[in-house]
Amino acid sequence: MNNVILIYSDDLKQLDFGSDHPMRGDRYGKALEEFKKLKLLNNLTMGKPELVLTDIISFFNTSDYIYKVRDVTNTGCGYFGEEVPGFKGIYDVALLSVSASVNAANRVCSMF
Repeated sequence: MNNVILIYSDDLKQLDFGSDHPMRGDRYGKALEEFKKLKLLNNLTMGKPELVLTDIISFFNTSDYIYKVRDVTNTGCGYFGEEVPGFKGIYDVALLSVSASVNAANRVCSMF
């Protein structure tokens, strides 16, 4: 088993706060293309994120905040601070992003 893993899904591209925001969905594809160009994918294992239980989110966010994100995911209207606009589906793609991070952390911890 390779010790280097890239947790990736094309669905992460949906985490996009707009063309004027640094958190654009195109950054994932650009990074992956750069990895391919540099032949870095030959030296790692790629894995898809496995969704974590939503209970994990409760460790770091209040229930009011989680409800707000779920509400915005349905309506597409709302903000999470000055620089983070909400959009339809934000809860699902945010859960996917968190899941990728948790999966990677679990992978690292399992090596010790």
